[in-house]
Amino acid sequence: MGTQAGGGKKAEGSGVECGSCVENGMAGWYGRYVLGMLTVAHVSYIACQFILVYVKDQAQEALGFSDAQYGLLVGYAFSLVFVVAGIPIGYVSDVHSRKVVIVASISLWSVATVAQGAAPSFALLLLARMLQGVGSAGFNAASFALIADYFAASQRSVANSVFSTSVYMGGGITAALGSLLADSS
Repeated sequence: MGTQAGGGKKAEGSGVECGSCVENGMAGWYGRYVLGMLTVAHVSYIACQFILVYVKDQAQEALGFSDAQYGLLVGYAFSLVFVVAGIPIGYVSDVHSRKVVIVASISLWSVATVAQGAAPSFALLLLARMLQGVGSAGFNAASFALIADYFAASQRSVANSVFSTSVYMGGGITAALGSLLADSS
């Protein structure tokens, strides 16, 4: 913990003042707001991650890639990059502003998602999918750290559980919208 001007304690690298809300074991309204925003963003990232599953046939027809290449897109291209990028980006979010890491990660995965939709070739689709994995890894790493900044240990499990439900909310939304999208084409 460092000391801020004015005597307040500041979590190292987080840009978050650890005031009475965390010290008293209560997140306060702003902590709950941050958790809500992170959860909504996580729903969006899960939807962006899985939409390719529902438009497989249209993407294969447009770009002419094989089932093996599709497996690479939905498997290793995202997952391996996510796993490898998560650790160094986690370190960055420990020593720099977590908020900046989150904004940069959301920006990267958003641009990568749009690039996937506009990709004129399999190679560019693959690159965009990998960049989406980097953005998603950065968001996850920094989000869990930011939640820890706003919630005392006695409330952190509930806060992390709320955040983690977004995986299933995003999956459900993607299933519903993806099916509609696939049926309409």
